[in-house]
Amino acid sequence: MIGPVALYTALRSLAVPKDAGALMSSRIAVLLLATSLLFGCAVVKINPDSTDSVEHGGGPDKGKELASRACLKARAVRAEVLSTVPKDPTAPEGKGRYVTTFKCVY
Repeated sequence: MIGPVALYTALRSLAVPKDAGALMSSRIAVLLLATSLLFGCAVVKINPDSTDSVEHGGGPDKGKELASRACLKARAVRAEVLSTVPKDPTAPEGKGRYVTTFKCVY
């Protein structure tokens, strides 16, 4: 994932267009890029109680898939999903982000 400093440095190196229309379209492109980087990724968090959590969109099936991928990268045999809950309980079903807690089985 690109950090804020690297993103700022990359954006500063872009040539600045002279006319306002091109400047506006380049700003929109940068905004879309930053938004997709921020919301289009899953974040795996290592918890102190020997479990891990992944924050994601897409429901419980996506959480199981991401947990399996994370455990395979950690060279575990499989992932055991303990729970998948919506991050925002007021969001409609299938919308918003979820938090899946899992344990890697070695």
